Parts: sequence; structure tokens; C-alpha cells
Amino acid sequence: QVGSIISFSDGLPFATLANNNKIPLVGYGVGNLQHEMIPGMVMAAIQDDKRTRLIDTAHASNNEDLVAEGINRGVAKLNREGKVEVHVVTKVWYTHLGYGRTKLSVEESLKSLQTALDNDKIDLKLHFQLH
Repeated sequence: QVGSIISFSDGLPFATLANNNKIPLVGYGVGNLQHEMIPGMVMAAIQDDKRTRLIDTAHASNNEDLVAEGINRGVAKLNREGKVEVHVVTKVWYTHLGYGRTKLSVEESLKSLQTALDNDKIDLKLHFQLH
């Protein structure tokens, strides 16, 4: 059964989600990086030699705006025609569970990632986990 949801594209593993979208199985986590390092590290991670298209963070890390900055810089450096698909996994922390607090956490994450969401060169796929 597992083999039917895992596939490879350009040598990289992807999982097929229940909605038939695919998500990379290899990514780059930035949760514990020093904030001043995040934009440059994310920019470097999504370059063609690294081929990373999934960035992992958490709302509680207070760095989603820096992730968006790094994605914007990285995609600009790729200088590609068309959109570049980038996945961001972020988490709603356990202290923000419940309808109102979860909704607020998601809205704040969306606001922090807005510059990447608004970039015409980026097809940003957001994945939220309850943590």
C-alpha cells in the first residue's frame, strides 16, 4: 500500500496526499535557526543544486516572514520561466488549539507568508499541522 503513495520525480521522493496533490518527502527545517540566517539559508536550499522544495517551520518559531523572504530571494535567483512550486509546512502549536485560537494562528501564518503568496513566480503550497 505504501508504494502506491510514494513516487519519484527527478530523483526526489514525493507522497501523494488524499486530494491527489503531491508533497516532497525531503525538506529543510528552519525552526531552530538564528533568525538572521533564515532568509539566506532558505534561498540556498531552494537552488537547483539542492533541489529542496519543502521548507518546514512553525508559527511558534516566529520566523514565517523570514521564510517568505528566503523563498522570494531564492526563486528570484533561480530566474525561471513560469512558477516555481514551493511547499511550506507550518504548525499550529498546542497552545493555539480550539476553533478561535487555531483560526487566529492560521491567519497570522498567512499574513507572515503573504509576500511569497503574492509573488507571481511562486506557486506556494501551504500545509498546516496541529502540533
